[in-house]
Amino acid sequence: MKKLSLVFLCLILSTASFTQSKKAKKLYDKAYKAAQDGYAIEASVHLTDAIVLYKDYAEAYELRALCFLAMNRESQAAKDFEKAAEINPKMMRSLANLIDINRKAENWEKVAKYAAVIYEHHAYNGCRAMYEWGDALEKMGNIELAKEKYKTFLGMDCKEMKNESMKVEQSLRLLRN
Repeated sequence: MKKLSLVFLCLILSTASFTQSKKAKKLYDKAYKAAQDGYAIEASVHLTDAIVLYKDYAEAYELRALCFLAMNRESQAAKDFEKAAEINPKMMRSLANLIDINRKAENWEKVAKYAAVIYEHHAYNGCRAMYEWGDALEKMGNIELAKEKYKTFLGMDCKEMKNESMKVEQSLRLLRN
């Protein structure tokens, strides 16, 4: 009898969770449409409601962060990008935005951290990640590790990053002295 009650309870809980995630998805869709139409505030309200229903909704955090950026609320955007990346480290847009926000703030430890995550989870973006990682390490004064990342970068097939390749070669020359 206890087994049957436990199975029934699990079934009820999973149904409730499914219903909440379904409601959260509807709110996300509403927010996406509002964001597309240029209503960032309205979209952020719908996304907040979606997140209340489904706390691990990485896509909702990411879209709300983009809305916050549109409203010039960069610190809130950074928090949501971080939450999205924490829930799902494969959220490339969140990670790339975190690099940009932290580069602008000259927070090189965070730039290096997010570049390492991109490199680990996004092989197709490895060139940018390795460049950012080396650059951040150099700015932090970790010269030996920066050299290592720069050399790895130069060994990669990064045709789309010719300007960065020239900067890396120049940095390596300067770091040798």
